[in-house]
Amino acid sequence: MITFNGEPCIRGMLWVPYRGQWVFRGEVASAVELGGKATVTVDGVEHVGTAIGADEWRGVRQVAVLPGAAKLSSLVPAIAHRSMPVAVIASSIVQASGERLSPVVETTLVLSQWTRIGATAAACLADLADCQSRVVWRSLPDGRQWLGVDVWGTSKATILQTRDRDIPLGVDDVQLSGAVRPGQVLGSQRVYGVRYTQHAKDYRVQVSWLAGGETR
Repeated sequence: MITFNGEPCIRGMLWVPYRGQWVFRGEVASAVELGGKATVTVDGVEHVGTAIGADEWRGVRQVAVLPGAAKLSSLVPAIAHRSMPVAVIASSIVQASGERLSPVVETTLVLSQWTRIGATAAACLADLADCQSRVVWRSLPDGRQWLGVDVWGTSKATILQTRDRDIPLGVDDVQLSGAVRPGQVLGSQRVYGVRYTQHAKDYRVQVSWLAGGETR
């Protein structure tokens, strides 16, 4: 089940990607404060963000939520960096936008030279990650931003049932025993994205696998 600020959703979708920021869109019966803190919970995991849209029709609120302060679309100024750790560069981008950086961001990589173009914070973080092989940027459930190299740890969740399988797209509709997130190994495959959907009492979890994702 998907809940919004502790209340069940009438319908909703939470997309948690391997790269970039997660996003929630749904319909709820509870009051929504536009620009206010919002918590979307799935399988016991809270995704903390900010409500960026809240339209009401016949007592039902349509709401959209982005991670943290929902400011990754903010423009940050251009600046040139020399001999600077990736963590420091990422921190400057995040702080300029009004967001927060995860304390476990990658700290060992150093760029001899990197120029931040004047663009949105999201575009700058994506560009920074693309400069180094295997480095990934994504928003964490707590709303903070993370940059680093995935170690592909094993998820504690297990697949109880596979309801449907789209082999060409590499997506399985599954029932899980617990929570799973991108960057983990589930079974023997690498999780690339997770989509949670709720329609009345119908709750679904769709897992996207990394192409050629066998890890062993």
